[in-house]
Amino acid sequence: YPTKRLKYILKDANIQVLLTQNHPTQWIPKEIDCINIKEHEMNISREKNINPTIEVKPDNLAYVIYTSGSTGKPKGVLIEQKSLCNFIISSINLTKMNSDSRNIQFASLSFDASVFEIFTSLVSGGTLYVCSQHDIMPVEPLTQFLQKNKITHALLPPTVLNLLDESVFKDLQVVISAGSACSEQVAKRWMQNHLFINAYGPTETTVYTVAGIYKGDGAPPIGRSIPNVEVYVLNEAKKLVPIGTVGELY
Repeated sequence: YPTKRLKYILKDANIQVLLTQNHPTQWIPKEIDCINIKEHEMNISREKNINPTIEVKPDNLAYVIYTSGSTGKPKGVLIEQKSLCNFIISSINLTKMNSDSRNIQFASLSFDASVFEIFTSLVSGGTLYVCSQHDIMPVEPLTQFLQKNKITHALLPPTVLNLLDESVFKDLQVVISAGSACSEQVAKRWMQNHLFINAYGPTETTVYTVAGIYKGDGAPPIGRSIPNVEVYVLNEAKKLVPIGTVGELY
């Protein structure tokens, strides 16, 4: 990312400590304590490997992720522990993930799709396979990565799904389409041999808030809200609209 954007995020989030590796740090403001973990590997290895006793409450902050924002400036989205935990458990149940599951980390850490990939794998006891920049390139590199590692679960944008041959992934069980609208053609191809889920939701509501298993009838719907989440269809006056009436999702 451009240095200007990174500096803005550091200032906007009021970052005081920054962990880095062997990367250039000249651009980082001097008031931020920048720690190179590569230089402290020996000291870190001597630390206890048990978790510290810290009370985490449901409304404590879990993470901040930045979007582009409607004004063009990065917009920091604050996600609380309760929202993250609810999303993780709901997603594990929806995708039938377990300790035998193999999940691909296709998304960059700067996108909240990575939250699904990382934490559903950790909480379910499954395995997370992290892609390199080369591995995520369609078609051949990504195909080989999915096949070689016998990936069972993947969250991919429909533009990528459209390029892949769904018939060659014998180990792949569950495919989630998210990030943009999925066409009927793509959904029908992938539902033949996989559990195909269409998901939608803005970053502000923790990755996705509605999802549905595609049954093969017409354009894939966005499904229903995940547990403990309420979704409303409102008009311009922010009033509930009658069934069958066009409105906006809130």
